[in-house]
Amino acid sequence: MSHKNRITLVRSAILSFLLLATMAEARMVAQAGPAAGKAQEQPKASPAGETVTCRVLDTWAVEKMGVALALFHQSDKADATKLAELLRHRDGARVEFQTPDGCWHEARVLRLKACFGRGLLVFPAASAALAPREKFRLRFPIEKGSL
Repeated sequence: MSHKNRITLVRSAILSFLLLATMAEARMVAQAGPAAGKAQEQPKASPAGETVTCRVLDTWAVEKMGVALALFHQSDKADATKLAELLRHRDGARVEFQTPDGCWHEARVLRLKACFGRGLLVFPAASAALAPREKFRLRFPIEKGSL
């Protein structure tokens, strides 16, 4: 299978699989109220946790549901193993990401099992905009009970 066909297959699988996940996430965001997903100038008071600089590979927006998706991987090759481990252990977790303007945004991160070291951010479309090749900081808050 050619590289281009694999990319097309991965994109189709991601979009098909995530349609249901994004509907559930959009409902959760809507139920959380109007403050959900809004940018934060300062990080929360909770412990910072693990942070990795990432780079966007592709983005999608599901306008009707108000949900945005960003396919990403590590920005620096040296962080590949760290990101892969975080994604493996924190698949489906709530995370925070910092856009180039310095604002922090809440999201949910999904691990793409067929693509080593790649993840998918699911976040309210109105809260942030990410573009392909853009870098952002991804923070996995410390899990409860690990302090």
